[in-house]
Amino acid sequence: MNPQLSLGGPVRQSRTTPLRSPRSLRALGLLSLLLISCGSDPAPIAQLTLAESYDVVGVARLFPDGLTFAGHRSFAFSLEGVRSSGGRAVAEGQAGAGPVALMGTFDAAEGELVLGPADGVLTSTRSERVVTLGGRADDALPKDGVAQELVGFVNSTFGGATSEGRFVATARYQGRPAEPDLTKITLEASGLGKWRLKGTTGSVPTAAGLELLRHEIDRGPPVQVALQAQNDGSFDQEIDALSGEILVLLARSAGRASKPVLLLVP
Repeated sequence: MNPQLSLGGPVRQSRTTPLRSPRSLRALGLLSLLLISCGSDPAPIAQLTLAESYDVVGVARLFPDGLTFAGHRSFAFSLEGVRSSGGRAVAEGQAGAGPVALMGTFDAAEGELVLGPADGVLTSTRSERVVTLGGRADDALPKDGVAQELVGFVNSTFGGATSEGRFVATARYQGRPAEPDLTKITLEASGLGKWRLKGTTGSVPTAAGLELLRHEIDRGPPVQVALQAQNDGSFDQEIDALSGEILVLLARSAGRASKPVLLLVP
């Protein structure tokens, strides 16, 4: 991971080249730079196993005719009953409209997960063809050989329309820090393309880091920003953003990542 993005240091931004329609996990070479930083370079991946469940949050770019970009939207779902063995993987995607059975492969040495195709409601409010859901797994903290974090993509079709989503996901486990409390977090315009991201006391766990993925309207991969909360869990930071963009926030305490949450720039 990029040591410049380690928590506790200055706020920085990392940009990557836009990526369209990744067709394999090898296409995640650039996207893997967005793996959530934990303050130091990760140890090499050994034989990983997948956690039983993940909370997934992301943003999809929409192409009504399959070619022309027409905006973006957020999505959130969970992966339940995740299992892998002998290079195969299965999971159920759940977004509130019935489970979507997902099957595919998991490379335990490389940490690469590829699921699909499958049909159901996952990233939208209507049925879709999930062409591919792929991600790179990371054994963050605790270092126990279980992939606590995933970063990846999900590509879907709706008749002639397509969507290309990017997501971050964190596993559910005992000791996972509380997610950012959106009832205590505000965005206030502070200038052209500038917003103050403020959190009152208890917005995130005590002295936690706050990691932000900014999904720009006209770009693919998000921009990552890291900042540090105060001892009381509050923060006040000016960020670059434009109205209509979508932010993904997660808290990190003692290296452990919370459930990610979504915040729309008004």
